[in-house]
Amino acid sequence: MPVEVRQMKTGSKRNLVTIKGTKDGLTILLDDQCSFEALMEELTEKVADKQAFGNGPEVEVKVDTGYRYLQEDHRNKIQQIIEGTGVIKIQDIISQVIPLKKLKK
Repeated sequence: MPVEVRQMKTGSKRNLVTIKGTKDGLTILLDDQCSFEALMEELTEKVADKQAFGNGPEVEVKVDTGYRYLQEDHRNKIQQIIEGTGVIKIQDIISQVIPLKKLKK
């Protein structure tokens, strides 16, 4: 007799993308400990909810990648997902990683 196995949900999943309001405006915080694919999946879900960004004119945000090193194609992918909504524009992408080029100067 076959036994049906179901995956148990263990509460809320870890937030990989956090949208935070500061005195300087909105910042999108990206988890730097997860896979890039998982991060892009959650980022797509979060920015798809345009109501989180209001109904007014285009909103400018800063994107904080923490200690995640971003290659150019990853930066482009993040920009494509966020700005593809038509209501959000990236003001700046901030990273705690210092490029080797800057260290050698």
